[in-house]
Amino acid sequence: MRNKRLFLLPCLISAAAGLAAGLRAAETPRTGSRARFTHRVSLYDESRETIDPKEPSETGPYSPVGTCGKCHDYDAVGNGRHYNAVDPEAPPGRPGEPWILTDKAARTQIPLSYRKWEGTFRPGDAGLSPWEFVQKFGHHMPGGGPGEKLADGDKDPNARWGVSGKLTIDCLTCHNATPEHDQTQWGSLIKQQNYKWAHVAVSGLGVVRGSAMRLPDDFDPEMPEPGSEDLVPEIVYDQSRFDSDGRVLFNVQKKPDPRRCYFCHTVRRADVEPVDDWKTDGDVHLASGMGCSDCHANGISHNIVRGYEGESADLERASLTCRGCHLGDANQGRFGAPRPRHAGLPGLHLDKLSCTACHSGPKPEAQTIPVQTAMAHNLGPSSLHRGNDDPPRIVQPVFIRNADGKIAPHRMMWPAFWGVMTGSGIQPIPPAKVAKAAGSILKVAASEEGGEKKAAGLAKETVDKVLEALAETAGEGTAVYVSGGCVYSAGGKAGGEAKPYAWAMAHDVRPAQQSLGAGGCADCHEKNSAFFHGTVTADASPAADKPASTAMSAFQGVDGELMNCWAPALKLRPVFTAVMLGSLAVMGITVLHNLCLAIAGALKGFETCPFCADESEKE
Repeated sequence: MRNKRLFLLPCLISAAAGLAAGLRAAETPRTGSRARFTHRVSLYDESRETIDPKEPSETGPYSPVGTCGKCHDYDAVGNGRHYNAVDPEAPPGRPGEPWILTDKAARTQIPLSYRKWEGTFRPGDAGLSPWEFVQKFGHHMPGGGPGEKLADGDKDPNARWGVSGKLTIDCLTCHNATPEHDQTQWGSLIKQQNYKWAHVAVSGLGVVRGSAMRLPDDFDPEMPEPGSEDLVPEIVYDQSRFDSDGRVLFNVQKKPDPRRCYFCHTVRRADVEPVDDWKTDGDVHLASGMGCSDCHANGISHNIVRGYEGESADLERASLTCRGCHLGDANQGRFGAPRPRHAGLPGLHLDKLSCTACHSGPKPEAQTIPVQTAMAHNLGPSSLHRGNDDPPRIVQPVFIRNADGKIAPHRMMWPAFWGVMTGSGIQPIPPAKVAKAAGSILKVAASEEGGEKKAAGLAKETVDKVLEALAETAGEGTAVYVSGGCVYSAGGKAGGEAKPYAWAMAHDVRPAQQSLGAGGCADCHEKNSAFFHGTVTADASPAADKPASTAMSAFQGVDGELMNCWAPALKLRPVFTAVMLGSLAVMGITVLHNLCLAIAGALKGFETCPFCADESEKE
């Protein structure tokens, strides 16, 4: 009997969980209409206490968890693509843009990711705790992820989660259509450790005065020490945003405005002065009236469609790729996308090239183009100190053959860091440890260089001195410096190569008239064309007189010299085509002539044509 009870217990627990889930789903309010719902709601803090804007100190600050989560499944949203990088069960997907830990003093630029992307390091490998990671990169994080899911397990003794609060998901970062929303404040509020207060100031609901940095490490909001409560950040709500019942009208948009996306996903050229917007063309899809979320769609799970081929076997997701929209069958095409004719383009190209190779990003040039990205260079907040040569150095477009065998455009950066080389690979030494062991050496080098802001380019003598200072840190391994695609040990090159990190790019999409190939085969196949022979130059390295350069063809796995040999022949392609068509015409006429002769010869065997004889003759 006891065994039966033990057997039934899990069943009862499972049934209860299923019932609770069912009740929860049933309790989720739905309008059943395609019309936009008017979000006139009360504000709640993280404990679901109603906020009185006239007495804000009586409750905690406005919280999306308490306010948005009252109707929407906050936990489901938290498992979405923007927030699930720390989840070990989340599929990593195709490598994307990493967080790049840049330390000018230590001459490092290390690609980091919580996802298992080849070529990146875990933040912990670079010495960053979840607290330090959020402090470093929170300026372009939408909340959630390490700022929420890793807070409770953070063992960093310097972490102040109990003071700052968790950095929860800010729903309005994407969905707020109110002009008052100021995302540029987000980074400064995180630096001030005002995590749980940041949602108020950014959304325009009010202002936050003060900084949680002033609070002691052992501050307890439930039982504050005398006098410490005066140091707590103060909220002053904008009373004009509230109606007579204390409710707020949120101008919420289901499909985010592309300008919201651009705050984190902007890329700008860094080799020229900024060009006025009216002089440049944006993405052709945006010009046609579409938005980012039309292709990068998602449901309440926020499992956003990334839109690359092979992302998923799901037909709905496959229909939102370039081929799914423009080349798919009747069950796949979306948004009335035109079907390209690709007149004159050999079908082999569609098998060997991604759609983005011809249609996305800038056209290839003799030298790759240096760019700055919002995530890597903190674009967005206005600054007088942002220079075009600020590290990390990122270049585009680099045409690389993907894992699926197709050539696609990528952005690329070269890691630079001090590390320990063992039989299992190279692990970076945290920049703080490098600064502690060899900070004075690097400071002298910087002063001798005139204080140039570089992440690499150290002299060999300086590298040797730093590696000697780091020898004790290396333990049984060998202290090395990775830079410019090479690995160096004390006294010279250690051997081996350090691969650059690259991630695929897809925007801005150019119209057909501006695509590669629109000008004919010569766009790619002329001698020394940029597509095959454009130069990809690595960062400066200690042992080389000049940075190493690589032809684009090397990343594609093709023979550049062979491409040059074929180039003159391709110029004669119209002649070859004419000769071939002429030959086919002559062959056709010859066959037809011989066929006529054969028929005539066969008919000579009849004295009278059997088909023409009259009935009497047949009798």
